[in-house]
This record gives sequence, C-alpha cells and structure tokens, in this order.
Amino acid sequence: MKQKISFYWYQSQWYFIIRFLIVFIALYGAFQFFIGIAAPGGTLHNDFIEQYFNLVQYYTDVLIHFVIQVLHWKGITAYPVGASAIRTTGSGGVNVGFDCLGLGVISIWVAYVVAHKLSFLQKTLWVLIGVFILYLLNISRISLLVMAYEYQWNDWKKLGLDHHTLYNIVSYILMFVMAWLFVEKAVKNKVEAKVEAEDKIEAEVETEVEVETEVETEVEEKFEHNQ
Repeated sequence: MKQKISFYWYQSQWYFIIRFLIVFIALYGAFQFFIGIAAPGGTLHNDFIEQYFNLVQYYTDVLIHFVIQVLHWKGITAYPVGASAIRTTGSGGVNVGFDCLGLGVISIWVAYVVAHKLSFLQKTLWVLIGVFILYLLNISRISLLVMAYEYQWNDWKKLGLDHHTLYNIVSYILMFVMAWLFVEKAVKNKVEAKVEAEDKIEAEVETEVEVETEVETEVEEKFEHNQ
C-alpha cells in the first residue's frame, strides 16, 4: 500500500509543484541572504564576506563589463563608476542595482528545470543554457537602457512601463519558449525512451512466455505419445 501511494505521489503534478517551490524559495532566499551579508549597510553585513566572497558583486562586475563592451562596440564611450554604476561621456548612465541582476527570473528557471525528473547531466545542461540566455538578455536590456539615455530615446516610456517591468515581461515570454523546448527535447525524449524500454521488456517477457508455452506443449505431446 505504501509503495502504491509513493508511486502515485511521485507521478503526480503536486510532486513537481512542491519541488519547484522548495528549490525556488531556497535559491532566491539564498541570493537575498547573501546580498544581506555582503552588501554594505546590510543588517547581517560581514566585512570578510564582502571582501573575499562577494559573489553577487563579482556577478555584477562581469555584467557591467560586458555591457560596457557592447556600448564600446556601438561607438559609445562608457566606464564603470563605483561598485555598480555605468557612465558615458555624454548624458547617459545607469546604476546596476540588485534588482537589475535578474536573480528572480534565473531562480525561476533553475527551479523549473531541477523540479523535473531528469538526470543530473541533463538538468545541469539545461540550467546552464537557460541562465546563459537570460544573462545575455539582461546585458542587452542594460545596454539598450544606457543607449536610450545617451541618444534620448523616449518612445518606450509611452508604454507606461519601466524597464524592469519590460525586462520581466520579455524574460517570462522567453522562459515560456525555453520551457516548451525543454519539455519537447528533454522531458518527452525521456518519456519516449522509458516507453520504448517498457515495450522492449514487455516484448521480451511475451517471447519468454511463448517459448515456455511451446516447451510445455512439446513436453505434453511427448508425454501423451509415450503413453
């Protein structure tokens, strides 16, 4: 009875939903906790963590570096200011705060992939692909924002949405597309492989049964013939 209940629970959608929520809350909570102990002025701030293990700042530095490279490629002279700001020689510039890092959407994607029942290698591959795409999207978003300030592009403001909301909308649309590809390429392949394996086992069992039946028939015929 326990095995039957465990089987149905493992196969249910609630199993996926609970795993997703646990991973998302743990991952996003860990990001927020780490920001709290590494960021100056935080209630749990630790100087040692800030100086030697400030992974969020390293993440921000890499993001700013690639944004500046994109701006240079577009002919805009840009440079970092302080720990999280980007300025240009014109009138442009933005501050890359913690809410600009895209940690929320990244946490959602990682939780979605991890919640599925796939191998560790498959999960790692799809997590890395998704995080890389979302990271590129964030680089594009910040780069476009700096260019909008630099060139006085104001048409996007007519939408009545700030750039964070626009980024989230585009990110969620992109995640839906990635989720569809993930299901089509990874999850369905696993299900099809499982069905093929089960069909193969079933065919082997049927063959064994047929062989045993034939053997029993031959034995019975020989026994009747001898009598």
